[in-house]
Amino acid sequence: MTGEGSYVGRSFMRHVGGACRVDEVSVRDEAWRTHDFSPYDAVLHVAAIVHQPRIQDRDLYFQVNRDLPREICRKAVQEGVRQFVFMSTMAVYGRSPSYEGAGEITPATECRPGTPYGESKHAAEGDLLELRARHPFRLGIVRAPMVYGAECPGNYFRRLMWMGRRLPVFPSLRDNRLSMIGIRNLCELLRLIIQQEAEGVHCPDDLDAYGTQDRLGAIARAFDRDIRMARIPAPFSGWLALERLGSLYGDLYYGGGFDHFNGRYVVDSFQTTVAALATGLRLQAR
Repeated sequence: MTGEGSYVGRSFMRHVGGACRVDEVSVRDEAWRTHDFSPYDAVLHVAAIVHQPRIQDRDLYFQVNRDLPREICRKAVQEGVRQFVFMSTMAVYGRSPSYEGAGEITPATECRPGTPYGESKHAAEGDLLELRARHPFRLGIVRAPMVYGAECPGNYFRRLMWMGRRLPVFPSLRDNRLSMIGIRNLCELLRLIIQQEAEGVHCPDDLDAYGTQDRLGAIARAFDRDIRMARIPAPFSGWLALERLGSLYGDLYYGGGFDHFNGRYVVDSFQTTVAALATGLRLQAR
């Protein structure tokens, strides 16, 4: 597994435990080029530069997110690895949260990435598919939405947790749908893909229709709180419809047509995840 010390990588190793041998390979320098991949059945590539406004170097995104997985995959396949699993992203579709009913992503949705992160990941997918066309190995691509869970570094989930634990009232502009995936659900999907040597593009989420209000309510209940949803009348809601609040009020979700092991990868719900987090925080506070 590439991406030594990454959030997904650490979580995956905890999830599979001793069920299989997992070796972490650092790709921060050139040492991986001398690493022997021949003992492995699969390579799980999770190393990446995610979307960060402070990183403006477009070439760096492509070097890390496109060139690196292509070169690692080529070397691994040449050394006899049968499967390569690539962590991609929902950002390859180039969609932003929508207020106008355009937030659903289906198997027919075209990829039109609009950021260096999404563009570099989509370019990597294309390069890996070209390698797959020339060499006999199995390729799995996982276009994950926002990931949440214990120790998750993402800002969106941390903002949700803060609001659910502290706000007495949340201004309710509209009921939205936003795909997210719990870290244990993502790790179980990766385990199934590797175990069954599954190919193709996988677009998973928690298989629910939750939006911001549902998730804030679940967080508040987990911490024995109440949060009131205050409906904002339409004439006064225009000021809330800002791009920076899109994830709170807009729609962006995987719709019908995606089949991922009949949902068997979903081992946690959003409610059970935040309930476990609340229990852990209470124990730490004692």
